[in-house]
Formats: sequence, C-alpha cells, structure tokens
Amino acid sequence: MIKNNQNQKDLKRIYASSILTGIPMGFNFVAFPIYLSLVGYNSFEIGLVIAVGTLVGAIFMIPFGVLSDKFGRLKFIITARVLSAVSFLILIFSYNIVIVYASNIIQGIAFANIGSSFSALMSEKSTVENRNFVFSRNTFFSGVSMAGGMVLSNFPSYLINLKFGVFPSFRYMFILFFLIQIVSIILFLGISEDYVPIKRKGISKETMRTVWKLGVLGMIGLGAGIIVRLFSLWFYLKFGLNIGTIGNFFAISQFLTALANLFSARLASLMGTIKSIVTTEALSVVILVLIPLSISPSMAIVLYITRSLLMNMSSPVMTAFTMSIIRKEERATAASIIQLFDSAPRSFGPAIGGYFYSIGDLDLPFYITAFLYSISITFFFILFRKTRLQNEKD
Repeated sequence: MIKNNQNQKDLKRIYASSILTGIPMGFNFVAFPIYLSLVGYNSFEIGLVIAVGTLVGAIFMIPFGVLSDKFGRLKFIITARVLSAVSFLILIFSYNIVIVYASNIIQGIAFANIGSSFSALMSEKSTVENRNFVFSRNTFFSGVSMAGGMVLSNFPSYLINLKFGVFPSFRYMFILFFLIQIVSIILFLGISEDYVPIKRKGISKETMRTVWKLGVLGMIGLGAGIIVRLFSLWFYLKFGLNIGTIGNFFAISQFLTALANLFSARLASLMGTIKSIVTTEALSVVILVLIPLSISPSMAIVLYITRSLLMNMSSPVMTAFTMSIIRKEERATAASIIQLFDSAPRSFGPAIGGYFYSIGDLDLPFYITAFLYSISITFFFILFRKTRLQNEKD
C-alpha cells in the first residue's frame, strides 16, 4: 500500500511535468518551421535542421537505453530536461545557422535520453491492469498542454505586428521554455525510484524477437518525418495561412486528440489492443490521402483534425502494449531500439519533404507517407494479431 501511494504521488509529478513540457512541444510543432522561414531559411534547409536533430537522437537512443536499464531511468530523464533547457537557452542569443543546428542536436540528445527511459519509468509506476489508463492519462495531459502551446504560437505574430521584429518576438518564447524545463527538472528531482537492475548479458532472445517485429513501425517513422513535422509549413505554403491561424486549428486538433486519448484505453478494452490500434491508424491513412485533394483551406483543416485524432489516439495504447509484452529489466533497452526503428527513418523524412516543398511539389509527400503507413499497419496486424495481454480476453 505504501509503495502504491508513492507511485501515485510520483505519477502526479510526471503528469505535471508532461503538462509543462507539452507547451514548448506544441509551440515548436507549429511555429519553429515557420520561424526559420521568416528569418530567411528555405524549405530544404528547414527540413535538414529538423532531420539532423532527429538523426542525432536516433544515434544515441540505444546506448542511453542500455545505460538506463543498467543504472536506472530517473537520472536519464533529468539529464534530458537539462539538455532541453540548454537547447532553448542558446536560441535566445541568435538564429545563426550554427546556433540553430546546435540547439536541434542538443534537443536530439535530450530526446534519446528521455525516449529510452520515460516509458520504462511510467511502466514501473503502473500495473498491467491500469497501464493503458496511466499512459492514456499522461498523453491526455501532454496533449492538452501541447494545444496550449500551439495557441501560444499567436504571441510572436502579435509582437511582430507591434514592430518588435521576428527574432526578438520569438526570443521571449524561448526564455519561457527554458524556465519551463527548469521547473520540470525540479519536479523529477522529487520522484522516487526503487528500480533494481537485474544483471544479464545482453538482451534476451525473446525480447529481441518482439523488438524486431516492432521494427515495422520504422516505416511510420519515415512517413511521419516526411510530412508531419512540416505540416504547419505545408499550410503556410499551400494556402498562405498565417502562423496564428495555423496555431489555432492545430490547437483544436491537439485538444480533441487529447480528449480521444482518454477513451483510447476504453476502446482497447472493447475491441482488443491490436484491433483498436490498427482500426484507428488505417482510417487515418484514408483521411491523409484526401488532405492534398482539398479544394479549400477549411476542407483541409477539417481533414487534418480528423486524421490527427485517429492516428494519435492509438499512441498511448501502443506504448502501453509495448511495455507490457517486454520484461521489466529490459524495457528501456527495448524502448530505445524501438525508438531507433522510428527515429532513424524519421530523421531522413524532413529533408525529403523539405526538398519536395522547395521544388514546388507540396502534395507528393502525402502519398508517399500514406503508402509507408499502409505497409507498416498491415505488417503490424499480421505479426501481432494473436498477441493477448493479461487483462484481455479472447
């Protein structure tokens, strides 16, 4: 009972951190590509900046995962928050290309730290019976916060209209995000960790078989890299929408997705984990194909929101499923390898998408992404259709 109470307290701190750090995530998702465009970078250069940071994260993912299983998860999460703070700190001083690349590289290393450890820590604070709920709740809090960050993308536009200039207007946001990371560090310093690593040589064959099967998700990573990180730039180039308008409907999309995440655990219990993941993701691919065929911004916005809701509501269920079928002492290592399968292909995506944008082909990336998603979803269903968790029934 004492341990359970402590886990609940720790989960509250994790939720609070997710709420805080979701703000810069949401802001950057909308505003950062457009910010780089406003200060003079072209679409291909923007894609490369995002790609390099993602690639660095992929490179460091497995080493940090192995170390996290060996020494504990918490210290790596705290390190990630420190690095994120530094990445925002240096953006305060310049938009020089060296600074921009350095910030994204540091952020990539931070992602590698937290990407290999966060899900493992969350799993230790939950049980197989409530894991879907815990992950769904955390994703909900983070999602609502990201929506708030997307709304905040309006703020630099307001300052720019007041003649503050592009860089000074965005500098205020980077200062805020630096402070947010500091508070997040403080929150995690108050979390307990009783994880005791089990000494073993390498990762078990059973876990590696599971991890290799999950490697099919890498095609989703590549597809997501091509279009998802550049979605705001697509609306900016395709319809000439300003950053405030884009931020507002991105925020609505994120908020609705966050609400859907609350019901994703219930959907998984009704349909089964695998069927719920495959059904929502397959429907999202159909919507994705329709977006570039939109005859108006309003139609594209409605389709974008629908697609985001369907694709992302399966995320917490997928994470909970992955952590539940992998041994406790191998979760961080396994998570890091799975993240590598996603992040390595994803790192090439923005450069590919940015290239097509730069030559004026704004629609082809959608079809490439839909094709890759379809292959990944099909293979995932084939490989895991017979898998059942302890809290599921036939």
